[in-house]
Amino acid sequence: MDNAQLVSLTSLCSVNVRCLPKADMPARRGRLALMPFPTANNSFGPEKSGHWASVDGAGVALKRLCHDAGHGLKASGRLARFRDQARATLGVGMSRTLLALMVPEAEPVVGSFRDQYDPSARRGLGAHITLIYPFLDSQWLSPQVLARLRDVIAGVPAPMFRLIEVRTFPSVVWLAPEPAKHIMVLADALVAAFPDHPKGGGAFPDFVPHLTAARGVHHEKEAVVNELGVRLADYGPVYCWCENVTLLVSEDRRWRVLAQFPLLH
Repeated sequence: MDNAQLVSLTSLCSVNVRCLPKADMPARRGRLALMPFPTANNSFGPEKSGHWASVDGAGVALKRLCHDAGHGLKASGRLARFRDQARATLGVGMSRTLLALMVPEAEPVVGSFRDQYDPSARRGLGAHITLIYPFLDSQWLSPQVLARLRDVIAGVPAPMFRLIEVRTFPSVVWLAPEPAKHIMVLADALVAAFPDHPKGGGAFPDFVPHLTAARGVHHEKEAVVNELGVRLADYGPVYCWCENVTLLVSEDRRWRVLAQFPLLH
């Protein structure tokens, strides 16, 4: 990684980043210490949290680059974007998390389609409606963050809806929840509590609650729409009541449940 890449990374972070003086570097070879580094409760640096953050693997080269680039690099922007680029550039292992409404009632209708056309199903993720993805990387899920999630979610009514219509995005086939209003209220409450993490992952300007049946379909799209429409017509409306918001983590190419947070009944 060259100086331009280092500046690109630091320019995306919302804190000041500097390399520690040589005398204060961790004793272990091949580590880069960054100061201050954000904790899950948004405190920064050892003076507040008592934590030093380090990155293994590229320490020697990066220490040299830090000294070349100078101290006190001023950073701006969003932390989420910094983490994403840091992961890609440094190869730092971070486990992404997802906030979703699990919808097992839909499995008889969409299960076979998802097995064939949705890689997340093959990684253990059941039928669901995404609320926020990606959410906080797993190492930032402190007790304070989990408590905040629990409090926010407990104040939102559990959504009841039906899946009655097949709709599409450019390469996605999905079922539409009706009414979607209560899902949108829930998503809005989560974004208000965690504003750096957009509803639905921010892939589209407007959040559209949806349950994906097939992804990455192009030539097969029309056939999938027709087959899913027939399946839904034969099965009838899928009635759903989501009592919890589920927090899941992706590790070793598998999804697993970390926690469930009850909604207001």
